[in-house]
Amino acid sequence: MDSDTLYVGIDPSLTCTAMVCLPGDGPDIWKLAKGDLITRIMQYSAWVLGTVCDRSNGAREWVIAIEKPGGQLRGNAAWLLPLYADIVRQFIYRHRVIVYPVAPATLKKFATGSGRAEKSMMGQAVQRHWGDELPDGLLGNDAIDAFALAKLAQCIGNPAGDWTGYQQEIAVKQQRYQVEEVA
Repeated sequence: MDSDTLYVGIDPSLTCTAMVCLPGDGPDIWKLAKGDLITRIMQYSAWVLGTVCDRSNGAREWVIAIEKPGGQLRGNAAWLLPLYADIVRQFIYRHRVIVYPVAPATLKKFATGSGRAEKSMMGQAVQRHWGDELPDGLLGNDAIDAFALAKLAQCIGNPAGDWTGYQQEIAVKQQRYQVEEVA
């Protein structure tokens, strides 16, 4: 892993936002009590941005993969869109980094080889592929997804690593979706 690059995976949620930075000490997981959604969005965004800045340790480049919301958002879940958009906007405008939005099925395919894999298979696949690299405290679906997103960011930033064929294929395809500016 290039020491001048920080690889970041973010799984945003209104109840539990998880983030993993590679290299790093482990997952960062934020849970907020129910309350005002706009305040929660602003708090999550500030925590994610501040933590990445703290973890960067002078890294010249950041490669960020963030899971984008699914297409069937209803009720309060629709607030995931502004949370996602605000995190992406903060990184792009404040730090001029490129962000890769990742669909849930794409993340499943990167980790398991199948975009239709059950959620439980994600943990098994992460353990199988990267068991010797897993940080302490990597518990729960949100943290596992954030770790897999960080590994996808690493694969995009360092394609010559030890990746499977389907992981390399996903990384190459994912580069088409990079976000460099937000209108």
